[in-house]
Amino acid sequence: MPSYVIHLSCAKRALEMLPEMNAQEQNAFFLGNMIADMCRDKHYTHFWNDVTYDKLVRRPDLDWFLQKYGDALQEPYVRGYYAHLLLDYNFLDLYWDRHFRFYNAQKQPEVLYDAVTFVEVLEQQQMYDRQEFFSKKWYYGDYDRMNAYFANRYNVMFPNLEFNAKEWERIRRITEIDWDYAPEAMERTKAQLSQSVAIAKPGIIPQLQIFVLPELEQLVEVTAKKVAEI
Repeated sequence: MPSYVIHLSCAKRALEMLPEMNAQEQNAFFLGNMIADMCRDKHYTHFWNDVTYDKLVRRPDLDWFLQKYGDALQEPYVRGYYAHLLLDYNFLDLYWDRHFRFYNAQKQPEVLYDAVTFVEVLEQQQMYDRQEFFSKKWYYGDYDRMNAYFANRYNVMFPNLEFNAKEWERIRRITEIDWDYAPEAMERTKAQLSQSVAIAKPGIIPQLQIFVLPELEQLVEVTAKKVAEI
């Protein structure tokens, strides 16, 4: 899935396309956009249904989310949450499917989460061991390498939890979030982002090992436009 910074970048672009929101509405929108990742277990926060859960490619069930919360989709927090799920869905359909293939130990095509052993990056014509691929050296390392770039390029806003009682009532409408854990995760994530931005050199294009940066930027634009059209 995209990093939380890419999610916030998409949220920022969507916000620029939407009717103007006040500061509290913007904060709620950004909070909704990242809160699904501030959890121990993403099964329910990401609306993975039983069909997709045993697979490596776990697409959010957008219809499931809309069935539960579609009546509140115009509220900033709920729209932001939906934007997160939509970017995850598009990331798998528009990026993963174009660039990656997955194989089992016999190097036969594989979809099951527990059976995938190798990952092929198509444009590199290179096969990676799955554990090595999803590591700080390659896949997740690219997130670290580009977090500051996206944060600066899109001037992302990191949300806070300063809401009044009525606003909290709206936020807690989405019941999948563990609010005993999420605030701590947010503080930790905010500190990591601040550190990344502080040490980054302005204007430097990150040298990525796996991802194609212009395609990620295009994915942000495409998804933000769809969010704004809801």
